[in-house]
Amino acid sequence: MAQAISIRSVMIVFWVLFIVTIVEVAMAIYWPEELPKGILDFFLVLFTLVKAYFIVAEFMHLKYELRPLIIMVLSPLILFIWFILAFVIDGTWWGYLKQWIGL
Repeated sequence: MAQAISIRSVMIVFWVLFIVTIVEVAMAIYWPEELPKGILDFFLVLFTLVKAYFIVAEFMHLKYELRPLIIMVLSPLILFIWFILAFVIDGTWWGYLKQWIGL
């Protein structure tokens, strides 16, 4: 039987999301110019994944579901991410090819 969602757990998730968002905004605004932008991008993607986990776990109630249902929901997501990456890589290759040919 699924556990009831408590106000306390929702408030904990709210504050975690709030703090992570504040950290993301502060990093984006105050990132020193002399540091590589790739590090900032890595941390922003990492924080976005953390926020996505908390949103899916608490507000979409996957934390309270059975493991097969979680796998059934996350498997298409992983395939979709692979699909997006494949198109980005292919599009980048096409851009380099057009530049190399001189179009």
